[in-house]
Amino acid sequence: ESVGTPKRNGTKDEDQSSPHLLLRKIFLDLAKALDPENADSIVTLFDQTFTGRNSFSAPLMEKFLDKIGGDSSPVVRPLSFCNQGILAPAVIELKAQLGAHHMTKDVSGTWGYSISVDYPKVFIRSKKRESAISNSFEFAWELGATYLADENKYVKDSIELNVTDLVFNEGVNP
Repeated sequence: ESVGTPKRNGTKDEDQSSPHLLLRKIFLDLAKALDPENADSIVTLFDQTFTGRNSFSAPLMEKFLDKIGGDSSPVVRPLSFCNQGILAPAVIELKAQLGAHHMTKDVSGTWGYSISVDYPKVFIRSKKRESAISNSFEFAWELGATYLADENKYVKDSIELNVTDLVFNEGVNP
């Protein structure tokens, strides 16, 4: 089951794409799949912590994550892979392997995540496009982690980094 796509909840003041509904749905779906005994209390705590569409802040999110168990929570552990600081070493190594004469920059607006649950596994994928500073080529990469249930905890089972697309601009001989 893929998580992260909110459905209309019947209210008139929040549309489907609101960050509030999206995050609520992510936490609800992950809690149902990974911590079903605590799913209702996690969603109740979410609603008590984030009271409006624009109520998100780093301190509030940190407080919420700590209350649902922090890094030891089966819901929080897989989400840590969505932290760009966690992904940075792999991305830096990928870019370093291209060498100084093939330096790249981020393509704005292309960073995305996907989370899916296929019990007992959770798949987290981070995707991004890069463009050569010389504009001679562009590529997309995907960094994925698979978490596996192990004695009521989720542990990283595998991590993989793949280049998923490579496009050379006209006039470039690959």
